[in-house]
Amino acid sequence: MDGLSRWLRSTLTLATTDSLFGSHNPMKLQPELIGLYWDLESNLTPLLLDFAPSLLAPTARRGRQAIKAALSKQRAVLLRKHRMSDHDVGEFELGLLHGALANTPPILFWLLVHISASISVTAAIRSELLGLTSTPADNKREVSIKITTFESQVMTDTWISDSDSICLLKAAADIQMPAEIMHLTSNTWGPTAKEFDAG
Repeated sequence: MDGLSRWLRSTLTLATTDSLFGSHNPMKLQPELIGLYWDLESNLTPLLLDFAPSLLAPTARRGRQAIKAALSKQRAVLLRKHRMSDHDVGEFELGLLHGALANTPPILFWLLVHISASISVTAAIRSELLGLTSTPADNKREVSIKITTFESQVMTDTWISDSDSICLLKAAADIQMPAEIMHLTSNTWGPTAKEFDAG
């Protein structure tokens, strides 16, 4: 599961930062910043104490410095026009990045783990998705689906597969996945909604 978590983090980080920074995305230009961001995020609490950060949170501090330096180059000209210092530009951009990234990959990972832990839920989702697809003569399916609530857009034509089939996610297709804890409400899911039941 660690590999899935890292893959989701990396993929969503690039997709999110592409939408924030466009073609000058520092995470794409310097891929090592992705790991540095997640090092920063996972060690943020001791860094926020601001008490001997080089001793208590050296990884987070290193990540913050590298990311701030890269981010401050992006919109710095515009922000400096309004008298923001390099330090303030970096802080502003890092706050924007953190707000966009901190929750989405962990929530999506949580969602996928819970779905895959339940044979019946996985089967129900697969059945529903197969009902939304068409199968051309070569047995490849074109998919343009909306699942629910967590919305994203496919950037380029992307083939996905499992052991039984291959599906094409078309560029510009909207994809939505449930990703909020509110999906655990007992009104919707019954009295055991907050209990993990993989059966």
